[in-house]
Amino acid sequence: MKTVDNKVPIEIKLANTNTNEDTKTQANQAPAPSSSLNPTPPLINGSRKTVTMSTKNLEKSEKWNELNSLKSLYEEGFITVVEYRERKSQIIDALTGTSMTSRPHPRSRQPSAAPVPIVAKPPPDFSHFKEENAIKHLYDPLTRKWSQCPIKVKIDTEPFAAGGLRRCFYLKDLSTVNGNQTVYHGHINGTVKSSDMEEVYVAKISIDPFEDREVYFCDVEMQMHSKIFANKFNLYTPPKRVDFVKAWLLELIDREDRPLCGVERYIDGPYRKHNNNFGYVSEDERNTPQAFSHFTYEASKHKILICDIQGVGDLYTDPQMHTVDSEGSRWLGKGDMGARGIAKFLATHQCNAICRYLKLPLINAKQVDLGTVPATSYMSYQHIDVVNIEYYHPVEVPVNVTPRSFMNEPNREPLLPKPEEEKPAGLFGCCILL
Repeated sequence: MKTVDNKVPIEIKLANTNTNEDTKTQANQAPAPSSSLNPTPPLINGSRKTVTMSTKNLEKSEKWNELNSLKSLYEEGFITVVEYRERKSQIIDALTGTSMTSRPHPRSRQPSAAPVPIVAKPPPDFSHFKEENAIKHLYDPLTRKWSQCPIKVKIDTEPFAAGGLRRCFYLKDLSTVNGNQTVYHGHINGTVKSSDMEEVYVAKISIDPFEDREVYFCDVEMQMHSKIFANKFNLYTPPKRVDFVKAWLLELIDREDRPLCGVERYIDGPYRKHNNNFGYVSEDERNTPQAFSHFTYEASKHKILICDIQGVGDLYTDPQMHTVDSEGSRWLGKGDMGARGIAKFLATHQCNAICRYLKLPLINAKQVDLGTVPATSYMSYQHIDVVNIEYYHPVEVPVNVTPRSFMNEPNREPLLPKPEEEKPAGLFGCCILL
């Protein structure tokens, strides 16, 4: 099962420095130029001697460079204060060989819960947990409207997985016990557990209790609109079809401050992350996920790109969209890095056999086709159709939910696919109806 990965990259590349531990200090050697890696030699008995930097000092210097880069990422808004503090603490621990414990400012709002070790485990026996009242918030990407309904749930008290921003808890939706929900099992590339697992979901709850509630809405909207692009991708009969798990929100009204959590169905199988929102590509570099990201860029006429592709097989979850018309504003959350994020993807992307099959403009095309390869070199269509993108006025905020901050900004309207009638995906074989 997935752990919720941090979208915001902290990939700080340090220059490679070749060191020779056998190098001996020469008394008559000329002083090295002054720099962070080659400091001016100290005075020893009135004269300067060249001192070769030890491997340990070099590592410390690299950590200081990493700390400065981390600070720049935070100041530019690419990471949150929670992420910054956590990573800063790790770097300082490595520098000092100690565990840094900071005393929060009396006026600052800090998470009060102490870190809890996460132990992977199967779904629990929910008979031991109490029922909770909740409001289920559903988003329809075709009408671009939110709807709500009251439900009862049971949530495990201990997480089974965690990432940089979220902890994952097993959840049981009591409204599905009597078969009110229809499930088609045996997804082509990811399996939704059947029988006794039919009512098990995953609740993703923020580690930081003060996280902006807007983030939850952005995540669900991105995931549901990504399903539209997945349907478009599947219409061209690629060798492997893709899909995104349906996601929604729960407002836990029995708890203090009525916290939100993202919810989706539990999916069994090995979880893999194929790329992120800042140019990273996994070592596996599977053809289908990379081709899908490229497809979204071309299908939107270079206005958006869907990345951070991860999931079980080709059943994906938790994507990120980059939007180029944001004029520096991140409409779709902290992970929306706009044109810069798109440029990072294009810089590391290598077109594969599926990109060629879809007749996408080739970017750094691979010389040898490995992995999944279509039966024919090119699809029968002349070209892919454009997924229309339009501006729209934000919809009404769900009742009893803190409004999304951008809804009060009339000049800021997210880019989303225009509703279109979809043709059946045909050979997809199964889906989840909620």
